[in-house]
Amino acid sequence: MRGEADDDLVAVGQLMASLRKRRTAPAKTQERAETRTEQLATIDGDWDCPWPLDWQRRNRVLA
Repeated sequence: MRGEADDDLVAVGQLMASLRKRRTAPAKTQERAETRTEQLATIDGDWDCPWPLDWQRRNRVLA
């Protein structure tokens, strides 16, 4: 994503991978994990792709 300064830049792919890991890792509270999952599903129903991250990266490079 583009921000006004370098500090504003966000690595979207890395952020999404981290969110996926947090979903499967024990959350501090189950409620927070469920809320986060619902929010991500609202934004994009395919956010939690069933394919491994390496597969997704290779697929994107080939595309």
